[in-house]
Amino acid sequence: MLSTAWVAGNGYLAARDLQALERTLGNLKTEAVRTTPAARLDALTAQAQAQARRADRRTDDVVWEAWAHAPLVGSTLRTTMVLSHESAVLTDRALPSFIGTAKSVPQLRKPGGTVDIEPLRGQEPGLRLAAQTLTTSARRVGTLTVSRVPQVERGRSRFTTLISELASRARGLAVAAAVGPDVMGFEGDRRYLVAVQNNAEARASGGIVGAYGLLSVHNGKPVLETFGPDSELRGVPRNAIDLGDEWRRRYDLLGSARDWREVTATPDFPTAAKMMLALWAATHRGQNLDGVLSIDPPGLADILEATGPLPSTTGGQLTYKNVVARTLSESYSLFPDKARRSEVLSDDAEAIFTALTAGAGDSMVLGERMGHAVLGGHLKLYVTRAVLQAQLETTAVASALPVSASPYLSVITQSGNNDKLAYYLRREVSYQGTILSTQLDFGSGKGPEPQEAGTLTVRLRNTAPASGLPEYVAPAVDLATGRAIPRGRMRLSVSVYLGRYGQLDAATLDGQPIPITSETEQGMAVLTTAVDIDPGDTATLVFRVLQPTEIGHQLVVLQQPLVVADTLQVSRRDVLDTPSLN
Repeated sequence: MLSTAWVAGNGYLAARDLQALERTLGNLKTEAVRTTPAARLDALTAQAQAQARRADRRTDDVVWEAWAHAPLVGSTLRTTMVLSHESAVLTDRALPSFIGTAKSVPQLRKPGGTVDIEPLRGQEPGLRLAAQTLTTSARRVGTLTVSRVPQVERGRSRFTTLISELASRARGLAVAAAVGPDVMGFEGDRRYLVAVQNNAEARASGGIVGAYGLLSVHNGKPVLETFGPDSELRGVPRNAIDLGDEWRRRYDLLGSARDWREVTATPDFPTAAKMMLALWAATHRGQNLDGVLSIDPPGLADILEATGPLPSTTGGQLTYKNVVARTLSESYSLFPDKARRSEVLSDDAEAIFTALTAGAGDSMVLGERMGHAVLGGHLKLYVTRAVLQAQLETTAVASALPVSASPYLSVITQSGNNDKLAYYLRREVSYQGTILSTQLDFGSGKGPEPQEAGTLTVRLRNTAPASGLPEYVAPAVDLATGRAIPRGRMRLSVSVYLGRYGQLDAATLDGQPIPITSETEQGMAVLTTAVDIDPGDTATLVFRVLQPTEIGHQLVVLQQPLVVADTLQVSRRDVLDTPSLN
């Protein structure tokens, strides 16, 4: 009886400490991206550490340990114990590195836009340790049994999201410190292709290349050499690069290595960048560049949030609130002439990059917003130096398909009629996964493996108006067949990417079975179908799938960078005695 009261009392106090810690971390996240005095950041850090340590102490004794193995309540108590301990690990071993980095950010940019990477390099060892620590914590929390208490399970889910995001940010910052001197031209001048993607015509990497620029960097000083619309980019009659049999099977018919409009049809940005650089060299007398920096209007909006409003060449002001609508929707109605319309995205992007390279914007806000753009897939970087690129591919900025054995999920929609209707596409994606007690031989050579059965539901809504859109935005003709179609109809290619050796059991569209094309890309399973959606309608796709997994392996989810991010819901359950889908 006494031990029951002890556990209940300490459990209540630990939960209160963890709730207070969550609020403190929220305050720190807000304050760290402002020009906040160092003493204030240190005080909030100390407060977070004290709250986490108290929670850890309250759940770290022999009585609690014994109850953590009891029937029914044990899993919930163990979850609380592990969350308390990992919170202390987070605040003691990882948080100081983030705060140290936050203090160094104002020193990274000098007047005139020159970048000084040295303040960040001093934080690299701590950031790498923080990333390793947080990754280990995420794995530990991932192995916990789902709690029957909703409040505890919600806390576990929020904490898992938090430490996963922090681990990603720590990894990214550590890599930035390592590769920064080379990328920023301290070890020789560098020249990069800037690819501005147009999400109104969706591609796997975001959108078609709608504008381009050349950016050179010398000793940390970026200089914008030129900017232009996509009409200045020329294709070639034969593939500018050959990326192997698997790539040819999936992309050769599209002309991805011949046509700039199709280079972003792959969700693997390193592959897209290689094709861009090969096309550039083939059409510019063999000129070899050092990498590709890609951004889209949502990413430009992030930068504008730091720089503030800028004058537009078409009149008025460019702001973070209007740049997406201006470039991806309004320009098509305002400028019937294609050449002038194409220049809107190019001119607006050039204005933003010109301000950025001149040093505009608060460094703290800029760093935070660029990080936001990277995590959303709206800002990407590829470099040709293999050693540096290998480091980048451990971070989100590379936007590379993963090579891990963890289960994976990504839904890709691509515009199929040369229209600009993806601006009006809204997606709801939900996934329910269950790790089964039975094993399945997936053909990987490992024999029977643990399996995760999943139900993926994708709702695609066409919010375009039924009338009033220009022909260029909403063609009334199927360009492939020449037949008339309702104006505003979206013709989409929908692909679902699963982890290696993932399998499809069944697929339906609005409740009816549909044919699926099964392919692979870099070993990932790819399931593809075509969908037509008229204005105001919603198409519902359901996929029942299987993937190899292990208890504790997180489901890696990559969202396609679109105009509006998906509404995403993911739930996974532990081992059940449920028969395989096969």
